[in-house]
Amino acid sequence: MSEGRKRLHPAAAILVVLGVGLAVVGLLVFGPLSGRDGPGPAPGPGQAPGPGASPGPTGGGAPRSEMSALAQRGRELFNIRGCTTCHTVDGSPGIGPSLLGVWGSERRLADGTVVVADAAYVRESIVDPMAKIVEGFLPSMTSYAWLGEEDIEALTAYIEWLGD
Repeated sequence: MSEGRKRLHPAAAILVVLGVGLAVVGLLVFGPLSGRDGPGPAPGPGQAPGPGASPGPTGGGAPRSEMSALAQRGRELFNIRGCTTCHTVDGSPGIGPSLLGVWGSERRLADGTVVVADAAYVRESIVDPMAKIVEGFLPSMTSYAWLGEEDIEALTAYIEWLGD
């Protein structure tokens, strides 16, 4: 173990395992129910609205830009793949950080460093989520490195749109 790395306290390790377990259970139970194009319940708080929904205002009251086809695909994936289990898109708290307005913002990490949420950061957070943990959150996200590049690009486009 390198000198600069800290060991995870056993209690924190248990919390991480429980968090990942809850995320997996949430994905298995709720993932298939979210993001459907057909009839069904409306998205809950923090979930991405379905196709045809009005994007609504951003924090400043200005309308968001029109969503590209790639970002629409990212929104579908965000719901289908269970991202809404931990992340919200309306600024409300969740297990993981809300993604509303994240794009282009500075993110303080658990180790005290600050990074800008850009395409490289979002991609790394999807494929290697333990690399940079946002301050105030437990390292509980599982890797989605198994997603294809097109899906990662679509999710990134959706997160960028949320920052507009």
